[in-house]
Amino acid sequence: MKNQLLFIIFLFSFANVQSQFITSNDTVLCSGEDVTLVASGANISPSFINTDDIHSGVIDLGFDFNFYGNTYNQCVLSANGYITFDLAQGGVYSPWTINNAIPNAGQLPENAIMAPWHDIDPSVGGNVVYGTYGAAPNRVFYVVWCSMPMFSCNDLIVGQYLQIFETSNKIEIHIDEKPLCMAWNGGAAIQGIVNENSTLFEIVDDPVLLQPRNFPLNWTADDEGWEFIPNADFTDYTVNAIDYSPIATGTVVWSDQYGNILSEDLELTVTPDTGAVYYYISVVDVCTGETIPNVDSILVQTFSPTNAGLVGTVGQDSTIFLCDVTDGTEIIDINEYLGDDYEEGGTWFLNNLVVSSNLDLVENSTGDYSYITYGINDLCNDTSFVNLYVNKLPEAGIEGYSLVCSGDLTFSMFSKLNGVPQEGGVWYNPSNEIAPDIFDPQNSEIGTYTYVVEGVNACPSDSQNLFISYQEGFQIETYSYPVSCSGYQDGSITLFTENNTVAPITYSIDGGNTFNNVNEFYNLEYGTYQIVIKDGNGCVTEEDVVVASSAPE
Repeated sequence: MKNQLLFIIFLFSFANVQSQFITSNDTVLCSGEDVTLVASGANISPSFINTDDIHSGVIDLGFDFNFYGNTYNQCVLSANGYITFDLAQGGVYSPWTINNAIPNAGQLPENAIMAPWHDIDPSVGGNVVYGTYGAAPNRVFYVVWCSMPMFSCNDLIVGQYLQIFETSNKIEIHIDEKPLCMAWNGGAAIQGIVNENSTLFEIVDDPVLLQPRNFPLNWTADDEGWEFIPNADFTDYTVNAIDYSPIATGTVVWSDQYGNILSEDLELTVTPDTGAVYYYISVVDVCTGETIPNVDSILVQTFSPTNAGLVGTVGQDSTIFLCDVTDGTEIIDINEYLGDDYEEGGTWFLNNLVVSSNLDLVENSTGDYSYITYGINDLCNDTSFVNLYVNKLPEAGIEGYSLVCSGDLTFSMFSKLNGVPQEGGVWYNPSNEIAPDIFDPQNSEIGTYTYVVEGVNACPSDSQNLFISYQEGFQIETYSYPVSCSGYQDGSITLFTENNTVAPITYSIDGGNTFNNVNEFYNLEYGTYQIVIKDGNGCVTEEDVVVASSAPE
């Protein structure tokens, strides 16, 4: 009767269920951000229905897996509780008769993982599902034979799980329940692994009977876990008993910590309020139909953004103009320009370099400053910008005085100011009109001139006065007495001034090289003398005087 099943057309159902855990990490957000949470899973397909003693088609693992030194990325499932990497078995008969122990060279199953291999009947009930979950390089391929009746003993139900792991190449087998049907096939079942030509194998030792779970041992199992760890060259495996931990297959259901159902999709996008929220996934087990609650969780913490100031402040401007009125001796704190509500503890930058908030009030402190407060992540950071302009207080010097004589040459009024006046200012004449810097005694207006240096931005202008007075030139009378004889030095010159008002009066007959306080010059020889008379204001009058000769040359 079993052989007749080879001619039955087997059917596959494609169950749209998923595997079971969250691949996203615990997440930190800034208020207003959203995050997409992702649960890993793969379509579980195919499931065998009304089909006994059959291999599935070729199935992709989703990654490379090394088994006894050979690398595979595909396998074939058996309705009788094992998988094989012999792809030639895809879609053909799977043996159920167990008459010999493993290894049994040349006989199926070979190149197989038996989880265990025994005669079970999916045509009566249960389901076989598979999938891949996780993220590279730690993905896991799994197969579940769930709620499978044993052949001829349909009231005895089998549940077994198989997992193979990427990178580590480890194998795990978990047995929910494996009863014993002595009425069929002698109750035979084999749990272990075997290579492609049956030269290498590992069989699980029964922890109660202390014998290998191989033919012809009759054994049962409940809530067991086993792992097979390969050695370095994959010629041997270490078999260890581990905790029973079956995978929960089925439809994913997202909920929050308050029990609100949020989604049944693999991805869930949330925008949490400030605070900490746990999100959970539960699954509907395809084996039992039961909901397995909270098989995995993720914590999402949401924080308020920081405040670097200049937000919501009335009349606050990020452009600040200051004036250096203390010649660089004052220090300012630019935190003062962030408003009233900024958070302390941030960092000031200028040209991407960290700077202090305390600055010397000098022109070199001008720059575009940024203040950054740091939150839990970059999106919680806040930045304020302060564009600082510092100008030096203008300097117009110290007031000056200048007496102009009618005979004076033109001069620069800037040179008459005292102190250290700043160049580039503007002169205003006594009529408050803009005037040139050059004063012309013959044409310029006499009176008070004002020098103004314009202030920049926050700096006021500075001004200083130059007081200019004018004195008319005085007249002189000259008297000369000739020499008595050629070659004699007995000539003389006498000088008198008229309408002079400022003493002392000094006299020179050598062009201003030497001055004397007396107005009479004796013992002069014949010739022309350059007379210069200077009053107390420095005003001068010049004239040439000839000392003649009374005798013929």
